[in-house]
Amino acid sequence: MDNNIPDRIKDKPADIPKRMKIDSESDSDSEDSESSSLDSSREKKKRKKKGKKAKKGVKKQKKNKQMSKFCQRVTDPWQVVKRYKSVLEFFKRGSNMAEAFRKYGVDRNTIVQNAAIAELAIAAPEKYAEIHEKQEKGEKLSNITQKCQYAIMADENIANIIQTMKTDGKLLPIRK
Repeated sequence: MDNNIPDRIKDKPADIPKRMKIDSESDSDSEDSESSSLDSSREKKKRKKKGKKAKKGVKKQKKNKQMSKFCQRVTDPWQVVKRYKSVLEFFKRGSNMAEAFRKYGVDRNTIVQNAAIAELAIAAPEKYAEIHEKQEKGEKLSNITQKCQYAIMADENIANIIQTMKTDGKLLPIRK
């Protein structure tokens, strides 16, 4: 029976030659070095991605801080008037309207949409005060703008005053 079994199988683990053990160890060492090099390259890629994300985050934060100086959401009519007057000051200094909007950091359409509030507040403060007194807490600016537009259209005298102020440069020459 013993004669039919190949020599390899007869050998016990203790009988395995040292050369085979060394070969198997070197194989595992090379596998370890390959896997460690793969791991290190993966880690480098991850660190690189994290670095890019961090840089993007920093840039975004800086941009948001810069934009927060100018482009703040306006929620009250007095803020609309203040913004309108600031843009008007830039405009009076000799720049055109597009440049004044850009310097203040606001879009033209934003000013145009709420211009009726500021125009009424500047041209007819007593009429604006009436509308402001009737204003409900938490009322939308769009509703207040509509009320101011109706007040301007209802009174031709106020409309004429606003038109002459626009031609004199006391209001922005916005046409709606």
